[in-house]
Order: sequence, then C-alpha cells, then structure tokens
Amino acid sequence: MEIPGTFDVSTAAENLKKNRYSDAPCFDHSRVILQEDEKCGGYINASYVDGFKHPKKYIVSQAPLETTTSDWWKMIWEQKIELIVMLCKLVENDKSQCYGYWSPVEGTTLEFGNLKVNTIKVDLTFENIRITSIVVTHKNGGQLELTHFLYEKWQEHDIFPSESDFLDLVLMIRKYDRWALPQKSVNDWKMDFSCPILVHCNNGLGRAMTFCAVDIALSKCKRTGQVNLFSLVSNLRIQRYNCLFDARQYIFCYQVLSYYARLRFQENYEKYRLF
Repeated sequence: MEIPGTFDVSTAAENLKKNRYSDAPCFDHSRVILQEDEKCGGYINASYVDGFKHPKKYIVSQAPLETTTSDWWKMIWEQKIELIVMLCKLVENDKSQCYGYWSPVEGTTLEFGNLKVNTIKVDLTFENIRITSIVVTHKNGGQLELTHFLYEKWQEHDIFPSESDFLDLVLMIRKYDRWALPQKSVNDWKMDFSCPILVHCNNGLGRAMTFCAVDIALSKCKRTGQVNLFSLVSNLRIQRYNCLFDARQYIFCYQVLSYYARLRFQENYEKYRLF
C-alpha cells in the first residue's frame, strides 16, 4: 500500500544527522515542530500519533542521540510531557540504542541547554519496569514533573516478551495516565490535561508503535467491543512512516489482544479491567 506524505524537512541536508537511522524519516504532516529552532525547521525525529478518538495522544520518537538530547528535552518542555514510556535499553547486544538522557541515580542532575533534569526517585518494585520520577527546571523559571517508565524485557533482536508481561505494562501505563496525571492536574491548575504521552524505542517504529497499537486497540475495544487491527495499523502508518514494518510485531499485537480477550472470560478478569 502506497502511503502519501513528504519528508522535505526530515531529509534536508542540515537535518540528516539528526536521524538515528537513514530509513526512518518523519512525515512532514505529522512531525513535532520545536518552537525555538527556526534555523533547522524546528526538526526533531518525532511524530504526533492519534489515540482512539484522542488526537495527538502520543508523541512517538526515535531514541535521542548525544547531539539531539538538548532538542529532546526542549520538546518535552514545550509539549508539557508528563509521562515517558521507553521500550529499549541504552545498549542492546553490545550496540548503542539510546543516549542516556536522564540519570538513573536518585538526587543527581543533568543539564541540557536551558534545562536541568533532576532524578528525584527510582522505583524498582516491578520486575523489568524501572519507574523514575523526574523534575525538569528551566533556567528562566518554571518546573515540569514527569514520570519515566523503562521497560527492559524486550530487546530489538531478541525474543518478544510474553503477552501477559506486555499487557501488564500497557495496563499499568493506562492506569497511571487515567488516575495519577489527572489528579496532579487537579492539584495544579496550570497543568494541561491534554499533554501527550511520549513513547520511544530505538527507532520509534517497532516496539514503540506496537505499544501504541495495543493501547489504541484496547481503548476501541472498551468503547465499541470490537477491533479491526489491520485498519488501525494502516492508520498508524499514515502518521509514522515505516512503522510496524516487521511482520512479527504485527502478529504480536494480535497475540496480546487475543490474550486479553481470553482473560475476559476468566475469574480474575477484574485485574485486567480497562481504564
């Protein structure tokens, strides 16, 4: 299926070095534009992705390079990101997959451009999920609190996680997005209820879009009782170029949804009730 779209900004000479992979450019029509970077067209390799009846629910991005980490945090600040879902390790199979854009050590601070990134708390309660509370401070004033979820179970060229493990991750994020973030917004009227969830893996095409596909499918299932995964993924490919290119990722989406459907007929279904 031919997908309409252009890549003029992503493939401009001054922006090529900002792409982690040459075969993973951003569509012009769905890319995130940095507000303070007119010289390079405000370019960062990140795309808006719609949720189910929720425009721009996600920002899906490649993992930042060392040279793009300041832009990465600038995007987080400008978009008021409160939740990051990371689906790759910094290094996998002896290959760098992501630059270390935050500190894993409590009480430490990193600086990127005008922003200071302070690690407040690291929660290791859940196996294979590292939850980090972060406060971002701008040198001109203002703070942004966010939560970083690092899922360590799925390596790019390794065995896929189990359907139950991945479903647990998606449901954990859904519960956090449903309860924790709105509660924080109630306590601080300046917070924006519509801030996107930032989701990334190494390239922002496979694991990250698998997460989005499953999350969207669960939302549609909750609302309508049915899901057309082919149509759903086709729509995602219009927003994030070349996503879910590996047939195994597409199959895995089916497997997770099938697993969830089977759970609905079991006694412990309450654990998996959708939010």
